Amino acid sequence: MNKRILKFGILVICLTLFFASCQKDEKKVTFSGTIVDSYSNNPISGASVTLASKKIESGVYNSNFQNITTISTDANGQYSIESPFESVIAYKIFVGKSNYFDFSTEINSNDVPNGSNYNATYSISPAAYIKLHIKNNVPFDSLDMISYSYKNTQPGCIDCCNNNIFQGIGQLFETTFKCKTFGNTTNKIEWRVTKNGTMVLHSQDVFCAPFDTTNFEILY
Repeated sequence: MNKRILKFGILVICLTLFFASCQKDEKKVTFSGTIVDSYSNNPISGASVTLASKKIESGVYNSNFQNITTISTDANGQYSIESPFESVIAYKIFVGKSNYFDFSTEINSNDVPNGSNYNATYSISPAAYIKLHIKNNVPFDSLDMISYSYKNTQPGCIDCCNNNIFQGIGQLFETTFKCKTFGNTTNKIEWRVTKNGTMVLHSQDVFCAPFDTTNFEILY
């Protein structure tokens, strides 16, 4: 009886040591760094940082990024995300903050080995807006026409200023148009006015302060 108890005790101890060893050997990867303003280079607190990955699960490759977790940067703009080491093809980090442009970057899994800390600083750009008011202030006839466009573009941004050409026709044409752009940048607006068969080309550089709306008026 005592021998059985002794054997059982030894077995329990061995199993305890085995599982403790497994937990000790469990590998994790850490992603850490700082989020800063691309203009001022100041750290940004309260920015959301999401870690995602493309995994191989049960031998099957999933080509879509799956979110692992999302955290917010601290008062110093710093973030730290710990994730279990898995069979991963690539990682992706998404950064977002109100009144800033979103940012994302992919990281090859070969750059993040077992037990490593992948440290990186990312900058995100402040947003600004242009509010454009256009009015035919001195009408000639119903054939009066204006065409206008922004010469600066932000690819992949749905509500941003783009280089599409807009047109207005008639004596009573008036419109207001607002679009998003990068803060602390100069944007060129170009417009062509046709009246009485004569076309005149105009352009103007408009500075856009971060986090603000710049009003610009075209009276023609």
